Amino acid sequence: MTENFDDILDKLFDKPEEKMQVEDNENSEQLDLFNVDYAHNGDLPVSVKQKPFASTNLLMRFRSQLNRVIWTGLNATHTKILTVILSKTADQLAAYQKEQIQKKVKELNLDKDNLDKKTLTRIASEVKFPTDLVTRVTYNEIDHAIGYDNNNASIGTYIEGMKNKLEKWREIKADGITASFPMFKGIINNTNKKYFEFVYNDFMINILLINPKTGDFVRYPAREIVDLSSVRSQTLLRLLKQLRTIGSITFRKHTEKTNGKTRIGLWEQLEIPEKTREGKFSSKILKDALIEISPYFTNLNYTKNYGTANGHRVVVSYTFTFEPENPKKILLIQLLKKFYLKD
Repeated sequence: MTENFDDILDKLFDKPEEKMQVEDNENSEQLDLFNVDYAHNGDLPVSVKQKPFASTNLLMRFRSQLNRVIWTGLNATHTKILTVILSKTADQLAAYQKEQIQKKVKELNLDKDNLDKKTLTRIASEVKFPTDLVTRVTYNEIDHAIGYDNNNASIGTYIEGMKNKLEKWREIKADGITASFPMFKGIINNTNKKYFEFVYNDFMINILLINPKTGDFVRYPAREIVDLSSVRSQTLLRLLKQLRTIGSITFRKHTEKTNGKTRIGLWEQLEIPEKTREGKFSSKILKDALIEISPYFTNLNYTKNYGTANGHRVVVSYTFTFEPENPKKILLIQLLKKFYLKD
């Protein structure tokens, strides 16, 4: 078995929280997603199976702060490209961090075999990163990662469109205030040498680099997003992966302020038009998204939770359940040493 950075993350941050349950009462409705065989994917349409032409071993990982931003206006291809870019940057940051930790350990003349977790995590969290973070990605790398091989001509168009959409992103703050979310200082397109340079704003380092003191994080293989054809499926998968080791997560139907905190509603996250009927959302939009992402979860299902508004019984939230992933049971200090100190 190969231990890697993500094994470390599991041990660092996955908490032994109990799986949440929705009470079986008149205020909730358990749905069976039309007898889809989630265990074996036997009844899934061919169109939602993993697509063999997309090839990437990248991992998307970020702090959950990124899920407090509605990914406004992106289509499925934009989301694939952005996922690949952010995954490459996270790898770039992790490699830099590892290099700096090794230098520090050598500089302090520390015995690598006898380092304890406290010392090693302190060194990791104290690494200073350059403020001019730039990730260079070639047209061919993007093409290959998202399954658009030999289609260089379209990549520039997609990224230009993505750039315009990103400028409209806003973060929902805890106190209900929204703020601009300028992910990039700039995106440079070198059409002669066929590559892009993505120049990040400083705060993105803290979002994309997971270290022992940063708290919560989300991660999943980039391929899971790349293989999906619907942007709503991509968004739903990204949101559900927040609690991949818990197996249950509830979203309010619409954005609202609770206990001084603003919770983004599922309809806003999925950019559902305001006049959409609940029946259409549940039986068509949500059903299609859940079926498409079901290969990446076991026993995925959802419950509609009801409340009262103006004297009428209405859906107020949705609870999604699935079998939680199990973090690997490996000694944390061994993982830290192998990731940070192994040459």
